[in-house]
Amino acid sequence: MASELKTYFDRPPHLLAFRSSKAFIIFVVSYAIFVVSTEETWLYDLLAHRFKDQFVFAVIVPVMPFTLHEHVGVPDTSALWGWYSDRKSSRRTPFLLSLLVGFSATVMIWRASFISIQIVGRILQGCAAAFVWITGLAVVADAVGPENVGQAVGYLSMAMMVGSLVAPLVGGVVLARAGYDAVFEIALGIIALDILLRFIMIERHVAQKDQVRSDREATLEDATIANSQTLEKSAYQPPAAPAADALYESLVLPQTADVNEDPRLWTRRTRLPAILTLLSSKRLLSALLGTLIEGAIFSGLETVLPLETQAAFGWQSEGGGLIFLPLTLTSFLGPVVGRICDKYGPRFPIVVGFLIQCPSLTLLRLVDHNTIGQKALLCVLLTLVGCCITLTVDPLMAEIAYSVEEKAKQEPHRYQKANEAYAQAFALFNMAFSVGNTVGPLCAGLVRDAAGWGTMSWTLGLLGGVAAVPTGLWCGGWILEGDARWRSDKKAMMGSHMVNG
Repeated sequence: MASELKTYFDRPPHLLAFRSSKAFIIFVVSYAIFVVSTEETWLYDLLAHRFKDQFVFAVIVPVMPFTLHEHVGVPDTSALWGWYSDRKSSRRTPFLLSLLVGFSATVMIWRASFISIQIVGRILQGCAAAFVWITGLAVVADAVGPENVGQAVGYLSMAMMVGSLVAPLVGGVVLARAGYDAVFEIALGIIALDILLRFIMIERHVAQKDQVRSDREATLEDATIANSQTLEKSAYQPPAAPAADALYESLVLPQTADVNEDPRLWTRRTRLPAILTLLSSKRLLSALLGTLIEGAIFSGLETVLPLETQAAFGWQSEGGGLIFLPLTLTSFLGPVVGRICDKYGPRFPIVVGFLIQCPSLTLLRLVDHNTIGQKALLCVLLTLVGCCITLTVDPLMAEIAYSVEEKAKQEPHRYQKANEAYAQAFALFNMAFSVGNTVGPLCAGLVRDAAGWGTMSWTLGLLGGVAAVPTGLWCGGWILEGDARWRSDKKAMMGSHMVNG
C-alpha cells in the first residue's frame, strides 16, 4: 500500500505538458492582467457612482491608486516585491499572494461603509495590480526565455487594452440593469476563474523537475530489474549511475559558479540584491529612462487631452473617453512588434517610435477649433501616437529581459541564472513607469495652464525626440557593438545570402 501511494505521488501531474506549455502560461498571465485592468476601470466608475454626492470622496477616490500607490508607494512596494519574487524557488506563491491582495481589496471596497476603509482598499488594489505585473512578467520571461519575450509581452499589452475597453461597457450595462452589487459579484467571479487558472498553471522549470524526477525513477526501476536478472549469472557489480541523474542534479540541485577571483569579493557581491547591481548596466538604465519618458508622455497626454477636447469641441465625458480609442486599439500590434524585437533587436522599433512620436505630438498644436477636419486630424495624430507607444513600450519591456540575460552572462558569479533577477528588473521597470506617471500629468498640466495647448504639445514631442538618443545608443547593446545574439543572426543571414548568391 505504501509503495503504491509513493508511486502515485511520484507521478508527474496530470496534463503536465499542457499546464506548463508556453501558450497556456502566457494565457494565464494575460488573463490575470485582464482582470487587474477590468477591476481598475470598474472600481473607478462604481465608486464615483456610489459616492457622487460626497464631494471629497468623489474627487479623491478615483485618483487614489494613481496618486498614492502608482506615484508614491510603487517604488517601495515594487522593489520589495521583486526581491521577494526572485527569492522564491517558485513564483506560484507570489502570484497567488498578489491575487489574494486584489481579492481582499475588492471585498473591502464592496462591503466597507467608511471612506477611510474604501481608500485603503483602493491603495491595496493598486498594490495588487503592481504585484501582478511584476510577477506575471517574470513568469512569462521564465517560460518563454529572452529569445521570445518580446512577442509574449505584446500579448500582455493586448490583455490590458481589452480589459480597459470591455470593462466600461459591461460594467455600465450591469450597473444600470442589475445594480451596484451585481458588478462586484461579476468581479469576484472573474477573480475566482483567475484563482483556478493560477492553480492549474505549472511553471516550466517546475515541470522539468517533475518530468526528470519521473524519468529518473523509471530509469532506476529499469536498472534495478536488469541488475536483479544479471546477479544470478555473475558476481555483484555496483550499477553505474543512470544518465538521468546528471540531468536531474543539474535541474534540482543548486549550481556553484566558477569564480576566478577573490572569494571575499564574490561573497560581498552576491549579498547585494540584484535590483542594486542591475543598475550598473547602461543598457538597462537607458531602457528605464525610455520607460520613464514614455510614461510621462502618455500620462501627460491622458490628463490634458479630455480638457482640451472639451474646450475645443465641447465634448463631455463620453466623447472625452472615446477619443482614447485610437491610442489603445494600436495595442493589437504588440505581438507583431514584439516578434520583430525578438528577431532583429529592440533598437529599431524603439528609436522609430520615439522619432515619429516627436512630430506627431508636436502637430497636435494645430488642433485648436471645432471643425470636422480638426476632429479627423486629432484622430489621425492620436493613432500615430498610439502606434508609437506600442513601438516603444513593448520593446522596452522586452529589453529589460534582454538586459538581465546580458548581465547574467557578464557576471556569472552574481547571477547563476538570468531568471533569478527577472522580477527585480521588472520591478525597476514598474518604478520607472510610475515616476513617469507622476511627472507627466503635473508637468503637462502646468505647461498647458501657463503657455497653452500648443506649447504643451511640442514639449511632449521634444521629450520623445530626446528619448530616442539614449535608447538608440544603448538599447539592444552599445550601438557600436550590439547584442551577441543579433550579431550572430546577422552573420548567419549574410552567410546564407552569400551561399544563395
